[in-house]
Amino acid sequence: MLLIFVGCEELVEVESVLHKPSIVISSYTVSHKNPYVYVTHTQPAYSTSISKIDDFNASITNVTSGYEYALTPNYNFDYITFTTNELEYESGGIYRIELYNSTGDVEAFATDTIPYPALIVDASVQPIGNDFYNQVSISIKSINEVTQSQYFEVALYLAEIWDDDDDLEFYSSTTPLKSNHPLITRETYYPDLMLIGSGYPETLLFRFDENQQEALVDFMYETSSSWNPLTGYQFPEHYLRVELRAVSKAYFHYKTSKYTQMYAVEGDFLYGIAPPVAVMSNIVGGYGIFAGYAKVDTVMHIASRTID
Repeated sequence: MLLIFVGCEELVEVESVLHKPSIVISSYTVSHKNPYVYVTHTQPAYSTSISKIDDFNASITNVTSGYEYALTPNYNFDYITFTTNELEYESGGIYRIELYNSTGDVEAFATDTIPYPALIVDASVQPIGNDFYNQVSISIKSINEVTQSQYFEVALYLAEIWDDDDDLEFYSSTTPLKSNHPLITRETYYPDLMLIGSGYPETLLFRFDENQQEALVDFMYETSSSWNPLTGYQFPEHYLRVELRAVSKAYFHYKTSKYTQMYAVEGDFLYGIAPPVAVMSNIVGGYGIFAGYAKVDTVMHIASRTID
């Protein structure tokens, strides 16, 4: 008896009759910066077709002064960007975004506050023995006399120097950041130390408890390297810019839920895929984020080194 199995595959586009596009807004209100707002809409899951977004207009209001700024749209097929040079965000300011349809009705809106920046009192960086990582320590002090929790994020920017004629150009670091500091590891987004093969975030978020004004926070990062069979691993001279962001509560919960969702999708080698996680949104009438932060930074020089 001869059995022959024949298989074929054909991609079939199935449109969801249940899907109704929802507005998605993405915009960070950063002190001393002009507004930049990205607006799109949701698409059906697993669909390869992209539908056109409706025409919208938008404005941002300084809630404190009551002044409203019309935003200039740049229309594309499936998204719109809005900008204006008339408004520069300020720390301590409260801002509200409104998105209008063609008849002038408000389709979506959100309100958030830009915190006052914290201070980097001191900072240091040093290699960890014969490890590939460097350890950074920053002393942080809040200038806000508040009794509620305060929220922060740390981001790194690197400028590597492989040759003497290299220009000093910083780029956003995508290397995972590790920490054993309890202010960081207590947050639910940070991977459990018991998870096997878990990734680590590219930024670190943490908060001060009520009445807490300062802390010494440390973490580790890894730079690129080259291998030489005669000398071993060569780590280049580089400059490290540590950016400390005082972020709003909405920003904090959006970013931490986004990291948590990412780890849930990746799963764990031993425990499998975690339950689904919804990313937090503060957009009324849609999805996304309109949230603020204020930032300060410090730059440190790290000499080249070799590991056998």
